[in-house]
Amino acid sequence: MRKAVTSLVRSFERVDGLIVVRTDPGQANGLAVLMDRTKMPEVAGTLAGDDTILLVCRGIENAIVMEQKLTTMVKGV
Repeated sequence: MRKAVTSLVRSFERVDGLIVVRTDPGQANGLAVLMDRTKMPEVAGTLAGDDTILLVCRGIENAIVMEQKLTTMVKGV
């Protein structure tokens, strides 16, 4: 998943227990499926459109952890 996030995610923003992830057009659905299949413990589920994914996290603390993970992946670390 790290490679997919690094190449597909353009930006993201945490809003309380939710994270809005932006991708290029047509890329959100496939990335959301990958995120669901990865079964990240912080994420209850995803909702995807054409270029946007909504990550529904299990509380604000888990959203903060997921935000940190995404930051690390996007930077390619």
